[in-house]
Amino acid sequence: MTIEAFEEILTLCYKYEVKVNLTTNGTLLKKHKDLLLSSKALRQVSISLQSYEKPEDYKDFEIYLNNVMSIVNEGRNNTNIIFELRLWNYEDEESVGNNSIKNQQALEIIKKALEISEDFYEELPKGKGIKLLSQVYLSKSYEFQWPDMSRQVISTKGSCYGLREQIGILVNGDVGIGKDSEKWAIFLGSQLKD
Repeated sequence: MTIEAFEEILTLCYKYEVKVNLTTNGTLLKKHKDLLLSSKALRQVSISLQSYEKPEDYKDFEIYLNNVMSIVNEGRNNTNIIFELRLWNYEDEESVGNNSIKNQQALEIIKKALEISEDFYEELPKGKGIKLLSQVYLSKSYEFQWPDMSRQVISTKGSCYGLREQIGILVNGDVGIGKDSEKWAIFLGSQLKD
């Protein structure tokens, strides 16, 4: 999807009074900051920090996260947009208390950028996360796995928000729900093709 098409979607959402919750890995936030922070339709930006592409390169990760936090601070000070910082990469209960080095580094950068002195909790929060500041939340959870019919059944209760409240639109125009690095759970087509 082009940025022009995304801008048009935001404009239409505002026109028809539809609030937008955007989920992103944050790598393009700096580039498109002005569009996002000026959008009257944007309600929330969820930034999946665990999906940064080069987690082994701390210096690049630090630059990336400082860029994200700069936008969070600007948005917090100048808009009503809610920001959710996601660390959804915990493997099991033990890994929650023993933050990985990457998560410890991320939490330190977040604390410094938001000028927060107290330490963050060592367990998973109940509900959506913890409020760090007005309009800024931290969400820690287990690594998210898209539903897949080939995986072992983990529960027979629950529901999927796909197509009811969520839809994915990729840069290449693909539209669907449940996209992991290899395939869609449900592929609906491409907005760039007739």
